[in-house]
Formats: sequence, C-alpha cells, structure tokens
Amino acid sequence: MDKKRSIIGIFADMAVAISSEPFSEALRIATRAGAEIAGSSRCCIVLKSKKDELKIKAGFPDGAHGIGEKITGAGEKHLRRVMDECQHVFVGDAASDHQTAYMRPLVTQQGIASIFFVPLVSEKETIGVMVFDFVAQTEKRLVDATTVARYLAREIKILRQQKKEKEKAERLQRLTTLGEHSAKIAHMIRNALVNIVGNLRHLKEGALLSDHDRMHALIVYDELRTLDRRVNQVLAFAKFSPEHLDPKPHKISDTLNVLIGKMRALHPKIHIHFSKKNNSTTLLLNKDWIESCVDDIVRNAADAEAKNIWVETHKLSKEGSFTISIRNDGEPIDLKKINAKDLSEIFDAFRTTKEKGFGLGLSIVQAMVQCHGGEISVESTAGDPCIEGVVPCTTFKISLPL
Repeated sequence: MDKKRSIIGIFADMAVAISSEPFSEALRIATRAGAEIAGSSRCCIVLKSKKDELKIKAGFPDGAHGIGEKITGAGEKHLRRVMDECQHVFVGDAASDHQTAYMRPLVTQQGIASIFFVPLVSEKETIGVMVFDFVAQTEKRLVDATTVARYLAREIKILRQQKKEKEKAERLQRLTTLGEHSAKIAHMIRNALVNIVGNLRHLKEGALLSDHDRMHALIVYDELRTLDRRVNQVLAFAKFSPEHLDPKPHKISDTLNVLIGKMRALHPKIHIHFSKKNNSTTLLLNKDWIESCVDDIVRNAADAEAKNIWVETHKLSKEGSFTISIRNDGEPIDLKKINAKDLSEIFDAFRTTKEKGFGLGLSIVQAMVQCHGGEISVESTAGDPCIEGVVPCTTFKISLPL
C-alpha cells in the first residue's frame, strides 16, 4: 500500500507540474518522476521537432543529458525504427546487444545493464521516445515505465496544442494591434499622398515643363502611386479581425472553380491544375476573403516563376476540417531573403522576398484564415538538377473548420 501511495503521489506531483510549469520545466520534472516510478537510474525524453528532427528535450539526472542536442547517426536510425514500428524495445544486455552499440561508451561508463525504449504515442501519432536506463537486469518495472510514457505522450500532445493556440492568439493580437497603429499612420500618409499625387498629375500634364522635367515628374508620380498602393495595403491589413468576418454558406468547389477560371486568364503562361474533389462540401465563410487568400498565393507563385500550380481540396471529416492545398514548382522560398530562421515567419508582417514588396500580403492572408478559425502553413523545398523529377516545390495549406 505504501508503494502504491508513493507512485500515486509521484503521478500527482507530475500532473501538477505539467499543468502549471513552463513546457521545458514540466518535461524535466516528468523525466525525474518517470525514473522514480520505473526504478531506472537514468531517463530522457526525445521528441520530434517541427523540422522532423529528433532532439533530447529533458533528462534525469539533471546535467547528465545534452538537452537540446539533435540525435544523428546510428542513434537516430534506432529511435526512428522504434517510432515507426511503434513497439516497445527492451534491451536486456545493453553491453553486448547490437541495437545499443552506439551507446556502448555510455553503457560502460554508467554501468547500465538494460535499456527500455518506449514510443510516445498520442492519438495514433508517434511524437517521440522515452528512454529508461536500468543498472540491474529487471523487467519488473516495465509496466510502470510504459504507463508513465503513455500518460506523458497524451499530456505533451495537449501542452503542444495549448502552446500552439496561445501563440496563435498572441499572433492575432499582435496583428490586430499592429493593424490599428498602422491604420492611424497610413491615414495621415494617405491624406498627404492624395494632395501630392493630385497636384503632381496636373504638373506632369502641364505644357510649361520640358521633356526632361516631365520625365522626372513621371518617375515621381509612379513612385508616389506605388507608395499609395502600399498605404492602401496597410489600411486593408487593419480590417481583418473576426468582427468583420460576416460569413455565409458557400459551396467551396464552386467558389474555387470560378476563381481558378479567372486566374487562368490572368496567368496564361502557367498551367493551373484543379483537383475537383468534395464538390458538395459547403462551408461557412467570407467568400471574398477566401478568394483573396488563394489569389494572393497564386500571384506569389507567378512571381516565383512557377510553370505549374496545383490546387487540391481535401475534406478531413475526423479532424473536422477542409484543406485547400496550393502547390507550385517555382523558385523555393529563401529564408535569407526574408531574414528569418523558420519558414513560418513568412507570415509575419513586413517579411518579403520581393525587392519592392511591402511584406503584408501573406500577413493579411493569415489574418483572414485565422478569422475563420482556420490555419495556414507552408513548406518549401529546393529541387535537384542531378535527379530527374526532383523539382522545387512550395506548398501552402489552408485549413478551414467544417
């Protein structure tokens, strides 16, 4: 009874930490609790990152693991096999088993007798591996170790979702605040531009200017018109918040079919392919906004010199979402050009790969999608001229609630 109460108490402490501590600290406490419950001398949590890298996220004892380090080589291959096969792997003789040959120096140094690898599975998705090291040959506590891993997988999934929702809310709030301040500045600039452009129009059309002066007036006029368009973008950026959504039921296939017909006329040199699936699906949305989102993404693909654009739709009933996928074979997104570390930053305001771009287009697209309660993501990979069929590919995915 004392042992059961002890394990229950440890679980309770772990649950409190997970619900109240920052993510990294919660994982640190969880590994310590997991080691105590399983009776292991060492324990670590390895998670798959957004970039599909395997990284050590927490470990017990403190300081005994390379927290944040990426796992590569034989270790990565072994852990990915555990994840892919979704099977617990118990290595009873860690010093001689070929599966843990890559850990031989550590096994010898720490006197590790056996190792238990448990895939972290939540909602049929394997998100990582929990590793337990034992100094004694025992299989008695493996059930306890499995229970800990199963519990942690579920909680990590929940924590990640909560973190994602929090970041989404914060991003939307930042965009709203930025839009409000930008609108105030833009209105002041726009009023001045209206007067300047109007007077300059009369000036460039006047008979008193020489051809040389008229040429310079035309250059200034064009630059001011460009600036005026950018200011209008800022004003448009300020409009996109949920209270302006005004959604109505629309059959999504009909909406996209008409829009793609227009885009084919606008971009005759690009082959725009449309996979007409889920023809009967009706969504509650602002049609103009969704059309604007797709149109902006297609224009970006055209600017990237795409030869083909593929638009596909997928209805995911279990997830309760409808996905619009827009893929192109144009020049991949260069993170250096937008001064970003992560591709998701392309949706941040004023990030752009274009020399004369303002960097609000995709920010507005993201704001419109999020106002619908949806999400937008992007993936971009470079081609390989040495391998036939491996071409550049950039894919935007808009996910909307059913």
